[in-house]
Amino acid sequence: MAKPSMAKPKSASKPPNARADEPPYAVLLLGLLPLIALLVPSLRPASFSSLPSIVTSIESLIPKPPPRRGVVGTPLPDVPFLPIDLEAAGSLSPADLGPLPVYADYDNSSWWGHPVSRGSVPHLGTKGGHESDFAVLPGIVTAAEVDAILRIANATFGGEFDADPDSVDGMASHEIFLDSDELREGRTAGSLKGDATPGGRAEREAMRRQLKEVTDPILSSRLTPFIRESFPDLCASPGRLCTPCYSLVRRYRPGERLSHQPHRDAHARVTAVVSLSVHGVDYRGGIYVAAARSDKRVAALGRGDAIVHSSDLLHGVSVEDDGGERWSWILWFRDSETCEDHSDEWFQRGAEEGGAVALAMLAERNPEGTEESMIELHKRAASGGLGSSMVKLARAHLKALPSRTLKADPDEAERLYRTAIAVAQEPDAYFGLAQMLLQGVAKPQGGSTKMADLLREAVGMLEEAAKARHPYAMFNLGIMHVYGYPRAWGQKVDTDLGAAWLEASGLPEGLFVAGNYHVANPRGRKDGKGERLLARAKAMGYGAGWRSGARDRTGSGGAGGVDLNMAWPEFPDSKIRPDQF
Repeated sequence: MAKPSMAKPKSASKPPNARADEPPYAVLLLGLLPLIALLVPSLRPASFSSLPSIVTSIESLIPKPPPRRGVVGTPLPDVPFLPIDLEAAGSLSPADLGPLPVYADYDNSSWWGHPVSRGSVPHLGTKGGHESDFAVLPGIVTAAEVDAILRIANATFGGEFDADPDSVDGMASHEIFLDSDELREGRTAGSLKGDATPGGRAEREAMRRQLKEVTDPILSSRLTPFIRESFPDLCASPGRLCTPCYSLVRRYRPGERLSHQPHRDAHARVTAVVSLSVHGVDYRGGIYVAAARSDKRVAALGRGDAIVHSSDLLHGVSVEDDGGERWSWILWFRDSETCEDHSDEWFQRGAEEGGAVALAMLAERNPEGTEESMIELHKRAASGGLGSSMVKLARAHLKALPSRTLKADPDEAERLYRTAIAVAQEPDAYFGLAQMLLQGVAKPQGGSTKMADLLREAVGMLEEAAKARHPYAMFNLGIMHVYGYPRAWGQKVDTDLGAAWLEASGLPEGLFVAGNYHVANPRGRKDGKGERLLARAKAMGYGAGWRSGARDRTGSGGAGGVDLNMAWPEFPDSKIRPDQF
């Protein structure tokens, strides 16, 4: 099969904790944003005339960068230089990102007369030519079956799906499980799902019985046989035949979730996703396959089409925020007819063959149960070129991830971040470097001692991460613009651009700040956008008791050790810095 071309396009080169003794932050900072004062109505001053004036040169307000080890201007050894355009820093807009490209490098074949389109994506930056295969089965589920699934799911709940924290991004899931270990074993009490109460469980069991009448024939006659035949090494061993053990319906729609960060399904031997909507008609964007977090291609699925892939495929969802709605039926298969979990065995063979992704996935399963074994596996994956393992090791060296094995070593963390960018344009690494710059544990590449240059380079790093739709980077670009940091390097402040980045992040915290911004704006009040954003922030988990802990566990997508709040410097004359969320 021809190798797909997945190279990055050249053009892609808690409520705010405001202190009661301080006026609203944006007013103090800019002197030109009285509307932002409405972000925290209880803190709105009686008069803006009492606010301190903004001095002519913000450069004089900002403290000098903290001292750093080494000689200023001397590059660290073996650290790749990153071509950040400082002159353009702060100019990127969400509108510049454009839609994700569509995957097109399929090989067409058939399975018992049914058309099959097979594709693959390389593991970008890794050694050994490893790749992940997937297949698309057009129309494997009929239009009548799709209609029945949607009708039963909608009629039962009146649109109310579970809104517990998702394991990938820590935001409200907006899904409903039809089958799972927990449901089969009766382990639903105490969860945040609707099945936690006897009444909710009874209502859902009636729905599940109806749906099984529709879905069981699809599984027994089509999807399960295809998976067992297509993945013989994974799914066809005697006594270890692949079986659908988890089944759920998930939706993406305006006012709720529109994205799912890139991840791998380490809990499934094989995954099948059936589209219940039409790409390009019901929605734009959708499920994507990825060679790396910086390199994504949309799988354009029609109604009833299924995409099938093994657990090592990096994938996610990004639906354009233009009113479209996407529904899908998701199935996770295990290599056991009784749904026993053999996942500790799954990645051993690939790891023994030196596959960097297999090594990293084995590290996350950590069958030996020791920190030393997990670190060693991630080191081998990083040596094999896997950027995500480099990022985790860097966070451990910064003590953002707890580690007794790795010593605190900012130099090594910086080297790992820069290498992850060099091999795979890893957006988490760009974000990590921006954090290090603002924390004073990394210096600007040119050795400048000016805070304006440090800020511009950090913003440039965030913009590179935002090009890969990194939600934490988008959020902090919004904070940067709303608080007026571009003034430090002579750039005009654009708070509308800040609100756009906060909204584009899709994070509950970003939606909350953007919503309040638009509520404070007469135009936003008139068209209702502010209220819509605030409602969506709540729907995605803003203000929920579980959100903070879920965010700490998942970070910007599947791994902790990263803080949404960056160390933006304080403005001394007003003692103002961005609120912490």
